[in-house]
Amino acid sequence: KEETFELDVGAIVVSTGFDHISPDSLKEYGFGLHPDIVTNLQFERLMIQGIHKPSDGKIPKRVAFILCVGSRMLNGQNGEEHCCKIGCMAAIKQATLLQKAVAGAQPWVFYIDVRADGKGYEEFYVNAQEHGVRFVRGRVAEVTPAGGGILVRAEDTFLGTPIEGTFD
Repeated sequence: KEETFELDVGAIVVSTGFDHISPDSLKEYGFGLHPDIVTNLQFERLMIQGIHKPSDGKIPKRVAFILCVGSRMLNGQNGEEHCCKIGCMAAIKQATLLQKAVAGAQPWVFYIDVRADGKGYEEFYVNAQEHGVRFVRGRVAEVTPAGGGILVRAEDTFLGTPIEGTFD
């Protein structure tokens, strides 16, 4: 029930939270089809436990981070219309942590637009590029299990060409 309060205060702090979208409804991303297709929260937990693939316990080298899953969805697509605002920096952080934890790691970040709008965020993004995190501009079309890995199909919108690769 809506209520109105009048308070005499010196400052207001607004603290917002977030909910993870259930990727089960986004079939094109293959969540649930293979144990190595995980959410960013699950990946974060794997990093804390000592990075390994849930399927076989091996160390992943080639990892795809897919941004805007369930956000920035338009025209009746399943998901939210707005940007989640935290996904870009979370993925860049995880990609750089992967590089530090796994020698020879090859993180790829598939994105629509990188939103790096906080203090030091742009520099963090540039540093990740300079240290070999590969950024591909374009929405991912499909993620499917393929042989011993995960096949990711997307479009590189800078080059205007389809791109696909197999990841751990």
